[in-house]
Amino acid sequence: MILVDFECSFCAVIFEESVDSAIKFGKCPECGNIANRIYTMNSGHRADPAWLESAVEVLQGDGERPIESRSEFNDYLKKNNIVQRC
Repeated sequence: MILVDFECSFCAVIFEESVDSAIKFGKCPECGNIANRIYTMNSGHRADPAWLESAVEVLQGDGERPIESRSEFNDYLKKNNIVQRC
């Protein structure tokens, strides 16, 4: 089992899930539609980038629940209209 990212083809939610390495599709936890696996060059290596911790410190206000993964970081950016998806 490996940890991979998926993106919903309907609502564009990005989420992580632990799956067999052959799995190409998942089920969106938000709307239940088909989610496509997101392939990256380092799909076997899931360490968060070094900048993530410092970016979270700058973005988050006092008292907010800590961001613990890249998918939570992406959700935080979308929820707060910090970035727009094309």
